[in-house]
Amino acid sequence: MKGTAKKIRELLKIVRVWPVEGIKELSEAVGVDRHSANYTVRDFLRRGELVVENGMYRYRDRPKNKLIDKIWRAWRYCPQWTVNEIAQLVEANREIVMLYTRLYCRAGYVEKIGRKKTQFGYEAVYRLKDRNNLKERPCIGKRC
Repeated sequence: MKGTAKKIRELLKIVRVWPVEGIKELSEAVGVDRHSANYTVRDFLRRGELVVENGMYRYRDRPKNKLIDKIWRAWRYCPQWTVNEIAQLVEANREIVMLYTRLYCRAGYVEKIGRKKTQFGYEAVYRLKDRNNLKERPCIGKRC
């Protein structure tokens, strides 16, 4: 059901805690079916918006969007790219994008596939090795 996450998030921001056994009541309170509410709660748990403490779900504010997450989404969106293109897309510093590109190259997730002529000379072209199967950003070293 479309909008389920938004409805549940708004309710949980107000009440802050909800019993773990109360999925049926939660779905009735926001006006969605029980299965959609269950899937949404599972997603919230996976993303860290909800935590389980003493048999209760406790709502935590949504984690802020990290720059590496924006870069990862841009990498997944573009079949092939240069560092400058990604830096422009995510509105980040070129050096930061290059740092993450090197890091993920060494880890084996990104590969250099050639060079491309730009107005400033030649620039390396990269791509994700397995773009279709890598939905979630892998955790590399201390940069999680």
